[in-house]
Amino acid sequence: MTTRLERELAAAFRDATEALQPRPDLADAVRMSVRSRRQPLIVAAAAACAVILLAVGVSYAAAARHPSIASRQHHLTPAPIASARRSSAPLRLSYPVRQLAVSGSYLYVLSSATGTLSAYDRRTSTLIRQVTPPGGATAFAVGPASEVWLSFAAAPGLIGTWLLSPGLKLHSSAPGLAGETIVPVSRTAALVAAKHGLYRLIMPAPGSFGSASWRLQPGTELGQPPSTVPAGAQVVGGQVVVRTTDGNGNDGQLVIAGQPNVRYGGAPQAVVHDFAGTGGSLWVVAGTAGNATVGTLVRLDGRLRPAGPVPSASKLLSQVSAVWSAGNTVWLALGPGAWASGHSLACFAVGKQTGPVVSLPVSGQVTALAATASTVYVGAATSAGSSTTIATYPVPARCREPQPEAGGPH
Repeated sequence: MTTRLERELAAAFRDATEALQPRPDLADAVRMSVRSRRQPLIVAAAAACAVILLAVGVSYAAAARHPSIASRQHHLTPAPIASARRSSAPLRLSYPVRQLAVSGSYLYVLSSATGTLSAYDRRTSTLIRQVTPPGGATAFAVGPASEVWLSFAAAPGLIGTWLLSPGLKLHSSAPGLAGETIVPVSRTAALVAAKHGLYRLIMPAPGSFGSASWRLQPGTELGQPPSTVPAGAQVVGGQVVVRTTDGNGNDGQLVIAGQPNVRYGGAPQAVVHDFAGTGGSLWVVAGTAGNATVGTLVRLDGRLRPAGPVPSASKLLSQVSAVWSAGNTVWLALGPGAWASGHSLACFAVGKQTGPVVSLPVSGQVTALAATASTVYVGAATSAGSSTTIATYPVPARCREPQPEAGGPH
């Protein structure tokens, strides 16, 4: 990986806001229904792009400044989002939620059914704006300067990436490039993972004219097919760690971009379902090829090696369906055994020692999550899987601060 790229990654990791950086592709286990799989990167030929853009016409060109705004009544049952200090009615949406993100004054909600991205005011729970890309969303991320990245793809080949302003009012476009995972490194630059490595994408500022550009970065290869289809990425210790699969969500493993021989997981044992990073550590949900629902929580270092024990809560941590991180807090969606118990979410702090694990009074299957230092926004699916309830909880005190070293691990 180039020195310039390493500097950008270090700066992005250091300057990141309090927002949780969501993964572009949530764990397969937290889907209520199987979503269609897409290729991680599609670079259309120039002629094909020209035909597509001509067909779309003026309406697509205008979208570079004004994304399509969905009706504020669409799929929404008005209800305030709970504050960090007290409980209140949750936000009820009539569609499954793929991803949540928090940045500044906004809560972002990405629909897995329509690809619609919504921005809510965190203080008033007002729906600020909804945008719907011309194709299904393939990746979504919030950058270190609070700009929003959104990739989309639709048959027969309408693909692209948008860079949106924090309130989703303006955006710029990169027609012809879409990815399954985006790692923002500055206000207008991001890395898009593909089979062959990481592409560096540079965009015009949201709402401005200009052409986007991208090129494959030397020294970022992911290895040989077939299990090199990116399905998520994290910046850990200045390196990009990518979860790859065979393209159908199978045989999940981790690889360091540019060091394809440094790997963890894969079939038939230790299949990586999901992962998240805190500092120089990775927290991995590892299971078997025959069980895509839950796995066991494993801790790795920046070289993808086992890195000591996880907090002692063996029953909880052996039935994990998804993992997120925000600052020094790790969040866990627990497996089916916890869905009916009313405590299907857990957290712990990472410091000189980790833990203890604290469970939260969340019912149902947790499918999406975003957190700040004091507040966590949790999306839980109904039994039918066609709607989502987003509730807000204060972060438990024991999950906010690193635990003291004295006394040893719990």
